[in-house]
Amino acid sequence: MQFSVARGAVTAVQVYTDALDPELPEEIARRLTGCVFEREALCAALSGEDPRLADLREYLRSEPI
Repeated sequence: MQFSVARGAVTAVQVYTDALDPELPEEIARRLTGCVFEREALCAALSGEDPRLADLREYLRSEPI
């Protein structure tokens, strides 16, 4: 993922993936755009019932931002 951030908020997200689901990158970008660029806020934006996002949440929790 590539984040564009201004004044501490995500203004755009480019998601690079080999996922077979073409809607997944768009869903990730939609959820993260406008979010505060902090680990917990990003993970919260990816929370919910969608199991496709669980691995990404765990990755964001484990990596330095």
